[in-house]
Amino acid sequence: MTDSSPTPRLTLRRGVGILREHVRESRAALAAVVALSVIGAVVSLVQPLLVNRIIDSVGADSALTSFIVGIVDALGGALIIVGSAAAMIWYDPVLVAVALAVLTGAAITVAAASGKIQELARRVSESTGTMSSGVERAL
Repeated sequence: MTDSSPTPRLTLRRGVGILREHVRESRAALAAVVALSVIGAVVSLVQPLLVNRIIDSVGADSALTSFIVGIVDALGGALIIVGSAAAMIWYDPVLVAVALAVLTGAAITVAAASGKIQELARRVSESTGTMSSGVERAL
């Protein structure tokens, strides 16, 4: 036999009423979901800014460190040269002439090697870029 009772039709008004009752029962859970969604959206917007800041810091710190190390090395070398020259002039002027000849040879060598130094500086810059991109991928 068949059941002859008709199934009640769901009207828009009845559907909204059922939904309202369900929402009323789940109000706390819905509020928590909305709050977490808003927090997640804000974090998603802020994250790229923080990652870019970290990457910029890594690149800038290594460049600044190498610059400062270069300045300190240059100042230390200059002090050694000035002190040695003063001591040599005081002890023996002939020794000063020999030292100036050696210094001239060293200056010529440095000038000849400057191309290689520039190549090494370029490689260091590329390595810093590779490191920065690795940090970016890791984050």
